[in-house]
Amino acid sequence: MQTTSSGIPSDPHQSDAAPPSAAGPPSGPGGKRRRSLPWALIAGWVLLLLVAVPFAGKLEGVKRDTAVDYLPAGADSTQVARLQERLPGGDTIDLVLVYHRDGGLTDADRKAAGGKVAEVAGRHDIVGGRRRAPYRPRTARP
Repeated sequence: MQTTSSGIPSDPHQSDAAPPSAAGPPSGPGGKRRRSLPWALIAGWVLLLLVAVPFAGKLEGVKRDTAVDYLPAGADSTQVARLQERLPGGDTIDLVLVYHRDGGLTDADRKAAGGKVAEVAGRHDIVGGRRRAPYRPRTARP
């Protein structure tokens, strides 16, 4: 029976070679395959993304994602929303600018009103054109 340097008897069936885990990665064909597998997986995902990304934009034209899509068909709000879809407009907001002065507007008032209308027209799209209401002076009330 052999003993180690510390005086403990050693197992005669155990070799002095290092265990397989301490010897490093296997150098056979299986070890090379294990190292290339993550790179092949990454390449596969990149290829899948390259193929799928051009089709992602086309989904916008197909999907419907409004609040009505999640409500029961018989709900009052669903019926109102369906009616609103059939009505003209709905995407615009009416805006009325009113300038008033007791005794009528002066030329300076009209110039200021025109500047305000131009400012609003510069910030927003005006649909239907600008209409000027006729001036009707108030009559004195008894």
